[in-house]
Amino acid sequence: MPDWVVPGAVLVAIGAALWKGGRWTGQVDSALTGLKTSIEDLKGSVDGIRGALDGLLTSRSPAVQLGSPLGLSDYGKRLAKFLEAQDWAESTTPLVLAKVRGMKPHEVEQFCEANIEA
Repeated sequence: MPDWVVPGAVLVAIGAALWKGGRWTGQVDSALTGLKTSIEDLKGSVDGIRGALDGLLTSRSPAVQLGSPLGLSDYGKRLAKFLEAQDWAESTTPLVLAKVRGMKPHEVEQFCEANIEA
């Protein structure tokens, strides 16, 4: 066997490994670019959803009249009547007053926040 065959085979093997490694690196780079694009698209979608929710949460309900003093629209009045809101308010008020009587204003606010979150 000639002396050049073994070093030549080693060079061919090294070249093949480098070529496969370069090809693999290219595939990884392509996959990472695709992943980055997907993440950016998802971030845009989440930002859009957040903006829509912010708009819903900060806009007035159709049940509330615009302006001051705050009042119910005709729709709000019909909704309150359907939900029997007056009866609920009359039965709930004494219970709430019993719990907040003697509290300082900031304590009443904390009480309300805690009960709304619960």
